[in-house]
Amino acid sequence: MDDLPLIHPAMVDALKKRFPVPVPKLDDSDRQVWFRVGAWSVIQFLEKTSKEQQEKTRVQPEHS
Repeated sequence: MDDLPLIHPAMVDALKKRFPVPVPKLDDSDRQVWFRVGAWSVIQFLEKTSKEQQEKTRVQPEHS
């Protein structure tokens, strides 16, 4: 994950508001459902990566 730029938690929060958890409706097409699930999958990946990046920057070994 070192190849990704730093992902700010505020960006993840903004994306989660813009693309909320997908709850399919009966009149949604398959394509709409898959699109929403795909968007949410990317947001989950970004959130996980952001948390890992924060942990990595908090817990860096000291150099002697």
